[in-house]
Amino acid sequence: MLTTVKHLPTEFGLQSLFDDLFVPNVEVRPADIHLSALRPFLLASYVDANGSVEALALCDINLATILGAALSMQPIGCIREDLDAREIRDEIADNAREVFNIASNLFQAGAEQRHRLDEFVTWKNVDEKLMSVARSRLPKRTFAIEVEQYGIGKVTYMALTEECKSSMAQ
Repeated sequence: MLTTVKHLPTEFGLQSLFDDLFVPNVEVRPADIHLSALRPFLLASYVDANGSVEALALCDINLATILGAALSMQPIGCIREDLDAREIRDEIADNAREVFNIASNLFQAGAEQRHRLDEFVTWKNVDEKLMSVARSRLPKRTFAIEVEQYGIGKVTYMALTEECKSSMAQ
């Protein structure tokens, strides 16, 4: 499978990022579950300098809520109802988006390859072509991320193959 993304985020890269971003302790570990079948979720798409989608990140709503709240240092009590209802407020989603924006640096393979966050959308607003690609057999890595005092969630990072990119262009 040929991909243009040379590096998917690693456990070490994510751990380093979260250690720099968050005051609470964060633990990143590999996970087995591919999230494309789970709902509700948020989907981040990463594009190259030409605006071509190169990679995706699919995160469960728990992780998005936890990261968004932890970034703004909101107490867990403020998001407990959201976690129980499996909902995410706009301001928390905006904060989670910023975490995924910063994480775009984890795809870099040197100065010649730059990616940036393009979309960060909920399962309600995901483009059908992107969702179809997310369900396909792509090179991927899944992680469980636990933020102390907030909780745990999962994310799957995927690199698009040339074949997937071609099918999206049609």
